[in-house]
Amino acid sequence: MLASALARLHDTALPVTAGHHDQLGLAIARERIPAMIALYGGALFTLVSAPPGGVNREAVRSMVEVIVYGCAGEKGQSGAKTIDDRAK
Repeated sequence: MLASALARLHDTALPVTAGHHDQLGLAIARERIPAMIALYGGALFTLVSAPPGGVNREAVRSMVEVIVYGCAGEKGQSGAKTIDDRAK
């Protein structure tokens, strides 16, 4: 029962995640999206289990940028835009 619920969640998350990244102009290969979803899940667990006061906007932004730019192959490229820049 839990496995089927998680499979449905995963199947729903794939197109939603792809669409969101498309809207931001991020060229994420579709075959990498499942890995991104797993990384987002790990990040979420890390954030919700952090000690009180241990989470701030900059920590979250940094985590997301590492996930997105690492998966997009843009990490370390000069002129790479941040998440905030791409949303504009």
